[in-house]
Amino acid sequence: MREGNLVILSLIKNFDFFFFCFDLIDFRLSKFQLIVPRDKDGNVNVKGNTKMTNIPEGHKFEIFPTLDGGYGFITVGKNPNVTESQPKIPPELLVVPSWIVNVIFIRPYTGEITQPSLIYSRVALAIDMNIELCDNMYDSPGLMCIISIQPNADVINYVKIGFLSNGSTKEPTKLEIDTNAYSVDRIYSLYNGGYVASVRLKDTLPITSTGIIYYSKGNLFREWDCPRIVGNLIVPQGTFPNNTFWMFSDGGYNEVNETNSKSLIEDNNSGWSMMTTNIQRLAMPFDKGYNNLNVNTTLPEIGETINLGTTLFSITYYKPVVTSVGTGQLILKQSYSANTPFALLSQDKKTLTLSALNSTFNNPGKNYTVVIDDNAVKDLSFEEPLLGISPNLWIFSTESVPQRHNSMIESFLLKNYSTPFVYTTAQEHALVRLMGDASFNFKDLSDTQKSKFVQSLLSELAQCVPVPPSRLYTNTRFQWDPDVDSKQILLKFKILPGKNEQDLSAENIINSLDNMIKYKDISPISHSIHTAMLDSNYGFVLK
Repeated sequence: MREGNLVILSLIKNFDFFFFCFDLIDFRLSKFQLIVPRDKDGNVNVKGNTKMTNIPEGHKFEIFPTLDGGYGFITVGKNPNVTESQPKIPPELLVVPSWIVNVIFIRPYTGEITQPSLIYSRVALAIDMNIELCDNMYDSPGLMCIISIQPNADVINYVKIGFLSNGSTKEPTKLEIDTNAYSVDRIYSLYNGGYVASVRLKDTLPITSTGIIYYSKGNLFREWDCPRIVGNLIVPQGTFPNNTFWMFSDGGYNEVNETNSKSLIEDNNSGWSMMTTNIQRLAMPFDKGYNNLNVNTTLPEIGETINLGTTLFSITYYKPVVTSVGTGQLILKQSYSANTPFALLSQDKKTLTLSALNSTFNNPGKNYTVVIDDNAVKDLSFEEPLLGISPNLWIFSTESVPQRHNSMIESFLLKNYSTPFVYTTAQEHALVRLMGDASFNFKDLSDTQKSKFVQSLLSELAQCVPVPPSRLYTNTRFQWDPDVDSKQILLKFKILPGKNEQDLSAENIINSLDNMIKYKDISPISHSIHTAMLDSNYGFVLK
């Protein structure tokens, strides 16, 4: 038996991937291994090596990652309970499916394999059925597959099957692909709703390729704007989340015009080239710029300017949701699961309010981006994970110069910052405390090692705020904290003033670091080697 290998990446960053082994002769999956990322010691962990014997021999398959970090395994083929030796039955009397489509889910974190669920069956006879596309639905909860059905030598039908991660199904829909005019190479999902089919025109010489856009319900939109491609070439293709379609080809191209004013691209044999075309977004009323058709509004909105010290922001969805295991992140500032006290749902379950640390929006005139992971929330009705918000989409900035706000905000600022966002020329001093094990390790270091340790700690602290490392100063001198029974080391830092009113004052830097250290589990303090050794029960204490 000849075997082939297939690697499928998880949609969750730094989570895991699956290594599949299958028979190249009949494409039967024989085993798989769940591989999780390297641990802190650089080891790769293997979580499974499981035989999958319940997949009918000879069935075609497709494996795709799901938004919850798991995988869907789709199989299509003839019903094994229907054999060629059974008596022939007139088509109008058939009741047992002749073709079936099953899904098996490989769950995230555990690698658990579910029993097969039937998501589509065809009673009428067919010459062949194939899987054209399997993916997450981006404009509604759930998953989908598009299959091609060939009832006879002259006809191919394309059907979209919608289903959920519990194996239940939605009503299938037919794509209006004119197979008399087109030969389909491949179908791609569009993140902003709908599909694009890469096709070749029939009865056209030389062979000419183009793309046809379809709405989510399968009805035709139109041909894309990219010039048609002339030549019988295999062209790698794909789509980006912003609805850009890309393709590579092994020849440079000249663009010419047909008599019908439709542009053509012809090979000029000059080498590899890449072409892109922006596909019109099909769900404009629901598309608010987040590449996520589930998101209605956010606070702050994209491009908005917020007050320094803002601690709340929110996302409003079109439909009710529940929190899940995904995370929300303020890049370089904090990260936490949506299923924590830092994230609260409104009474109507549509608005998710997220809390920011006092230290988060502390720098005047700076840009911030919020990232919401896939599966941070699920659709309430179907309990299906929803798409998140990718980096550099939900972007806003803080005010360039501190302004006076209403008394409630001023009260908040005075409570959290002794002199909130006011430029001063004073330098300040503050103490941090190492945890117990880190204290004993530091004590035993040589002078050179101590110097490297404190300079690395200084650099990591500066990056967390962020401020230039030159704003902080320390040395290798230390003292034992007399206020705790366990022996823990105190290190002293000098914080220098800024150069103008747009720089954080020394006291504001101290307050920011104190806040982040005390909440280091969700702040960047826990992300670096040396700052992770700081005691969250102590903080960054002004002295």
